[in-house]
Amino acid sequence: MMTRSAWVLVLVLWAAGTASAQTAAERRAAELERQRELRETEILRSLERGFHSDYGAWVRSTATAFDTGVPTTGRRTLRDHDLRLWTGLHLRETHTLYVRGRATYVDYNPGDNFRADEDDVIGPNLDLAWYRLEAAGLLGERLGADRTLDLTVGRQYLDLGSGLVLNDVFDGAELRHNRGNVELRGIGARSVLGHDDLDFSRPNGDTTKRFFYGGELRLRNFLSSQEPYLFAVLQRDSNQERPDVPAQAFRYDSNYYGAGATGELVARRLRYSAEYVFENGNSMANGASRVPDDIQAHALNGGAEWFVPGPEHVRFHGQYIWASGDPERASPTNTIGGNRRGTDDTGFNAFGWVQTGVAFQPLVSNLEVVAAGVSARPLGRVRALRRLELGGVAYSYRKDEVGAGISDSLATRKERNVGQEVDAYLAWRMASDLAVGGQWGIFFPGDAFPDSEDRQYATAHLTLSF
Repeated sequence: MMTRSAWVLVLVLWAAGTASAQTAAERRAAELERQRELRETEILRSLERGFHSDYGAWVRSTATAFDTGVPTTGRRTLRDHDLRLWTGLHLRETHTLYVRGRATYVDYNPGDNFRADEDDVIGPNLDLAWYRLEAAGLLGERLGADRTLDLTVGRQYLDLGSGLVLNDVFDGAELRHNRGNVELRGIGARSVLGHDDLDFSRPNGDTTKRFFYGGELRLRNFLSSQEPYLFAVLQRDSNQERPDVPAQAFRYDSNYYGAGATGELVARRLRYSAEYVFENGNSMANGASRVPDDIQAHALNGGAEWFVPGPEHVRFHGQYIWASGDPERASPTNTIGGNRRGTDDTGFNAFGWVQTGVAFQPLVSNLEVVAAGVSARPLGRVRALRRLELGGVAYSYRKDEVGAGISDSLATRKERNVGQEVDAYLAWRMASDLAVGGQWGIFFPGDAFPDSEDRQYATAHLTLSF
């Protein structure tokens, strides 16, 4: 491991030298992948007594090339350099404060940005900032030996269930209570200002103001290694349109009720997950200015992984995702081009994220997605390369409602077959503070697309952390 002073020198050199803007879905997918990697920086080393502080940085340089799917715009190439600086304080196993800032430099090849500028600095911005109170540190034995009660407030990563409904960074509070094998969570949060809204047909769809209230009940280690759970989320739309659109109101208030389970079977070689979600609420239809229509939508998300014992860590996995569509919707998310006035809105929309491929990356609304893949560490017996992982996934996409639109507006034909995709990836943690990786995917459009030309996506990155 390199010393901190050495990493500071590397950071200075990186800053002196020299994909993120393809679609909202692709930007969000990339950011959530990075958030998962960054979660480990939030785990602060604690002391039984006294005060402890820690700090560090996370730097990733990424090169990306992708096809837009539009013949006239062709392939785009860009590089982004993402810097996160963090610090944390921990006091007497009771109080924890964590703050992380972010700045990103994005550089496109000449003419490849959709806007006029070819490079841009985004930030510095506040990435995360939260305070956690652990009641066990205050109450001690009065709380009970098998109970914990934690309150976290601030800008934080929140998810419920499998992440299909809710999975992002929010400003808010989370209360978590554990007693024995029962875990209860409650959240109250709002979307982060400056994030894109679900509805891009709104006059100011590049920002959002939505509130979320929810809870989850989970039974851990139920029937050996099974974990059933229930959750509910209420989402309220508080966006204000500026300017107003004549004869068109915008509102999407939704409620989600989910049930699922995760667990392990067959001597813990088989890991599974399954979740069903029912969505109701109300939404404004295309051309409606006063009376909203009811939402009645459904979704499924399930998967399985089979682990082969051995140093190669061979893993076979599959996933099934289905989210209902609305036959009247040209756009699954927008109000303009959305549901027909006077009919139920049966299109499923949510505020989470699940992996649906790197080249196509559709939102799940009005789609059935089937995926199968394999991954391994082929050189697991070689000490220097034992953490090198290779993998591949194949996807198949079909419409739920054949006449309705999907998140890719280029799929204009009323055909069920949306297409197929093949992805491959490499991930190698060379040291505790150095990792490299890459992804490649190719999407083959189906009958729903007038243009059958394939789309490719390729990215490679280098990550430093200290």
